[in-house]
Amino acid sequence: MMKRFGLRKLLRRAVLIWFCLFWFEIDLPAACAGENADRTAIARKKSKAQTRDDDRKKKKKKKKSGDDDGDDDNDGVTVKAVRPPPPFSIPPLVAGKRYAYFIAMGDWGTGSPAQRQVADLMDAKASRDSLHFVLLLGDNFYSSGVTSVHDPQWQKKFETVYNLPALNVPFFAALGNHDYKKNANPEAQVRYAQRHRTKWQMPARYYTFTRVLDGGATIQFFALDTEALNKIEIMGAAQVEWLAAELAKSTAAWKIVFGHHPVFSNGEHGDTPAMQKYIRPLLEKHRVDFYLAGHDHDRQLLQPVAGVRYVVSGTAAKSRDTLRINR
Repeated sequence: MMKRFGLRKLLRRAVLIWFCLFWFEIDLPAACAGENADRTAIARKKSKAQTRDDDRKKKKKKKKSGDDDGDDDNDGVTVKAVRPPPPFSIPPLVAGKRYAYFIAMGDWGTGSPAQRQVADLMDAKASRDSLHFVLLLGDNFYSSGVTSVHDPQWQKKFETVYNLPALNVPFFAALGNHDYKKNANPEAQVRYAQRHRTKWQMPARYYTFTRVLDGGATIQFFALDTEALNKIEIMGAAQVEWLAAELAKSTAAWKIVFGHHPVFSNGEHGDTPAMQKYIRPLLEKHRVDFYLAGHDHDRQLLQPVAGVRYVVSGTAAKSRDTLRINR
């Protein structure tokens, strides 16, 4: 009797389950597939978490070895999905024609041997060719920016590093996200330019300057505080309005905007939503020639988008892998 009762009970449950599946139109194979997908997603999350843990361990190891920038960077840097670059050439110089020679670099202020090595290479290049000025694309002091005009980081990470014969030119600086970290005072970088007669140039958190080319033609540069754009709800839209007005009235033959966060990037950080929302439309509307950025610790020359050329140059003291992507 016990065996018959157990079998009947089992059959009743089977019929009830079948009825529920039919009534609610449950796709049992799909439900199982969904469960497998969930398991796969969980496995991926665990894998990513493990990768992050490994990266943290590497970071701690780097800090112990004296690299105080607090960033994860690889010694063996590669470009993933690499392919031969498209044909590219620089036109030969024309004797007697006036040019603007400058270096654009970001993510530099570590005080590390790597930063000094890049500075030596800059000096060697500038000693062979002309150099009129340098554009600093943010993250000027790692791992957090200066606290005042007397902060010792000025000497350790800027003045002594670039005190080289061929680098006695203006360094026009933009702010990066690390210049806002912890107790950093971004305004101190503006005041340093005002109080000290050095190569450091930052008249305001965002500003413009012009250089003259041949025949009265000009090249105009627009420096942005992109971290403020990322926090526009807090800091306001005055900078966007300023850029729109300055670009609208510019008569320069060349217009170059530079800042820390990229509009487009194939690097670890990727595209910057705030830059795409607030800055990209202005670049396209006013036919800006180049937008130069750092933030990702690699070098990228991207295909033009709506006539604007985008460059990422964030290897002035560190580097990491990047990915080639067709957009």
